[in-house]
Amino acid sequence: MDNSPYVGQLLQRLEEEFNNEHASVTHVWEPTFDPNAIGETSSVGIVSGSITAAQLATRVAQLPGRDVVLFARSPFCIETLEASTDWMHFSGVTEKLHVHPPASRAREELVSKARYDGTMPPYVFRRLQQALEREQVELERSEIAVATEAGGTVVVTCRDGSAFCLDELICATGFGSPYDGELFCHLRQQSALQTGYRGTPVLDDDTLRWMRQDETPSRIAVSGVAAQQVLGPFARNVIGARRAGELIAGFLESELTDEQRGISRLGM
Repeated sequence: MDNSPYVGQLLQRLEEEFNNEHASVTHVWEPTFDPNAIGETSSVGIVSGSITAAQLATRVAQLPGRDVVLFARSPFCIETLEASTDWMHFSGVTEKLHVHPPASRAREELVSKARYDGTMPPYVFRRLQQALEREQVELERSEIAVATEAGGTVVVTCRDGSAFCLDELICATGFGSPYDGELFCHLRQQSALQTGYRGTPVLDDDTLRWMRQDETPSRIAVSGVAAQQVLGPFARNVIGARRAGELIAGFLESELTDEQRGISRLGM
């Protein structure tokens, strides 16, 4: 269901071949990507079949002069939420995570299994269906086999023999580890903070504080994807942010209370 490894390898190979000097080959999450910079009459290929790809395809196809091809080799998967609603309650279900060691492969695999990656909600799917029915977007189900530069364009050949000449080829799904970002890499290399499987931060389950190599909690607390091995698959959205805030605020309040108690004892 998730095309991430395939897309990551494809993008890396294309960038190495073209060196971004000729045809535009990019990833939707790259800082330099700007959908508003796509030409009004461009031929655009979008790789992936998940929510980001569908949203980008329908947005790009709004201008009638563009030709948009969506390369989605797997069937579309429709889900209203990112995971089962059981994970929204945190208190009970997250114990499944906490029985495994922090920052472990077992925790990461449990979260990955629980998340409905590579899906899109019904309202996004309806928009995509409408664009396909109106022939604003063309759907190509075959896997991309070869992509080569030719006179400032990208010629994409699929395994079923179909070929497309594109001005823009955009990969629109996640790839690599979520812990490979610049900040995580810097902290791993320049600090005494602990990391585990694939660079996952080792966190205290009760406070979300990042543990040091000497097993003491640091002053750094995290939220979002960095906290998903503690909070589960909803760590990335508003529900997870709220729960992370509760844990972090609870720790800070208890620390403040301890300081106030110390001051009171000194005053006595």
